[in-house]
Amino acid sequence: MIGEMAAVNAWPPPDAAELDALLEEAHVRTPHAPLILVLFIGLFAATVVLLGTNQSLYRIPYYLGVMSALFSVLVYFQYSLPIPTPVFLYIGWVVWSLLTALNAEMLEAVKFALQTVLQIMVMFAVFATVCQDGRAVWIIGIALVVGAVGVFFSALVMGVDITTERSAGLGKNPNATALLYDTGICVLLAALPGSRTTGLRVLICGVILVLLYGVVATGSRAGAIAAVAPVVYMGWSYRRSITRRPLLLMGIICVAVVAGVFLPGWLSRTELGHRWTAAMETVTGQASKEEGSTRARINLKFQALAVTMEHPIFGVGIGNFTPYVFRKQGETLSTHDTYLEVLSGTGFPGFFLYFSIYVWLWWMSGRMRKTGLVTPNELGLLALTRTFLVCRGLWDLFDNTGWTFKPAWMLMAVLSGFLTGLRQRVAQRRALALEFAGAQAPPVHPA
Repeated sequence: MIGEMAAVNAWPPPDAAELDALLEEAHVRTPHAPLILVLFIGLFAATVVLLGTNQSLYRIPYYLGVMSALFSVLVYFQYSLPIPTPVFLYIGWVVWSLLTALNAEMLEAVKFALQTVLQIMVMFAVFATVCQDGRAVWIIGIALVVGAVGVFFSALVMGVDITTERSAGLGKNPNATALLYDTGICVLLAALPGSRTTGLRVLICGVILVLLYGVVATGSRAGAIAAVAPVVYMGWSYRRSITRRPLLLMGIICVAVVAGVFLPGWLSRTELGHRWTAAMETVTGQASKEEGSTRARINLKFQALAVTMEHPIFGVGIGNFTPYVFRKQGETLSTHDTYLEVLSGTGFPGFFLYFSIYVWLWWMSGRMRKTGLVTPNELGLLALTRTFLVCRGLWDLFDNTGWTFKPAWMLMAVLSGFLTGLRQRVAQRRALALEFAGAQAPPVHPA
């Protein structure tokens, strides 16, 4: 970063130690949420993951969330932090969803859906506005990882929870549990390049392997795809650093070769392997008697598109695809696709508001990376932003629970806040670099 700043019209090149001191002073002047508040929010995130589905203990994360919101409001008024753009986009989507509810098929379904998205809206707005530094992202990300590991070990103890040979533990739903594991994997992948000791890297790799095994145990095909793609994308993001380290590159190649030799045989004996094979047979025309969901899900996508074309502006009401199709066709169906769930429920305006959050996160992370005025730690968080978007983008294609999954929205909230704060810090650093360069430049004498 120093080298990039020194290149901004600096003559002679600025002294690195002096410029670092200026940057440190600027960092101290930047408002940050108190550490105790961020830790409190992290505790809320972990309890949501571990206790959110418990019929009696769910009140613990609920009250922690309420207290976090109240404390965060006090912090906001103290520091006057900027409100990130994704907050306005999410509020706009919720307001539009309220309008679509006027013509909804089933008011009870609308009421339940709106209660969920209103809770997420408050959580998203509070966390995105208060947590605008990298420290907050790591604390809350680690809290989600701890929660995911806790769910994994609860699955080992509790065993199968819902479907035969599909493990979920405290997560209850195998698909939602897989998304939780995927979220933890994304956080750990981003932490891996910044780890300074070999022991910590080994520990992180071990936890990643545990969560990958957890994804396999859930039997979720969408979870498996959404777990592998971030690993590939993270490797691509750090491809230059990897290629400059021959030993690391050789190690990655060896791991890939060993995995390619031994994993297929093991996976073929798991429930995930059986479901994946059945899906491939269905897609290629060799329909499996044991697996009919793949063909059904493909048909559901066409059903959802047909419903959208009937109601392109307001949709059929948030959370109302199932009751609408039931009245029209007498079948109980879901979209199994978050893109189509949002599109059919809230129409094209709602679709653009909702997924504009994804677009903003992707665009802003790329823009900040190109400035060259970010630290290695911030580069890791920028990589995390895009890695998690890859994960969520794929997950949303195969499952319709993404819009109600609170842990994923927690991570997106703190990433939105981080990018908003980073934009201010980058502008501050650029101004400091130019000021420093001007101070060091030789005086210009008239000819």
